[in-house]
Amino acid sequence: MSEKKQVQSISKKLGMGLMLMLVGWLLVKRQSRRTGKVASKLVARQREAAARKIDRGRVPAAVVRAVRGRH
Repeated sequence: MSEKKQVQSISKKLGMGLMLMLVGWLLVKRQSRRTGKVASKLVARQREAAARKIDRGRVPAAVVRAVRGRH
């Protein structure tokens, strides 16, 4: 039983890491596509907020939604 729980927690951590990587990659892709100071400032602010939330240990769903929604 304990072994199963361990595997679950490990897979959950892996999933979190993959999510964060995906979010970061999408943000970078998005920033490189757009030029202009306003857009880059906005993206930078979003990334900072995301980093702060990640430090607290929670995936920023709002950022994921924003990135997926508006390409």
